[in-house]
Amino acid sequence: MTQTTSPTAMGVVPFARHARVDTLPAAPGTGLARIPDAPELTNHIASVHAGALFTVGETASGAAMVGAFPDLIGGVRAVTRKSEIRYLKIARGEITARAVLAEPAEAIRGRLSEAGRADFEVVVTLEDPGGQTVAEMSVTWNLSRRSA
Repeated sequence: MTQTTSPTAMGVVPFARHARVDTLPAAPGTGLARIPDAPELTNHIASVHAGALFTVGETASGAAMVGAFPDLIGGVRAVTRKSEIRYLKIARGEITARAVLAEPAEAIRGRLSEAGRADFEVVVTLEDPGGQTVAEMSVTWNLSRRSA
């Protein structure tokens, strides 16, 4: 498995660091992130707060994006265009988010090369310590060439 460097690991996303998101090594085109079982990340019913779940999922999607295009990151602007999350069950404990590109990286790279920009989807699954899926998410990223 090839390790990737995520936006959080590079210190680019202060909010993710504030939310205690930890990124983990992953294969190219995939992303792994987790949040700890911590009282400050819970809500009024003592489950993981929806915002914390969203943050760990979005961070994992960014790690997948960076891992798919490590050679391009310095020359492109990467932004989230759209995201959707479905909360499936009460989330408790440490949560792990697993993200994967919804299409081959080469197809995205081709669009970026042709048009100077490319939108693409990253699919994320969030799991509790027992491996139960607590939420599913999709994040649409946009890569565009930086102006010289």
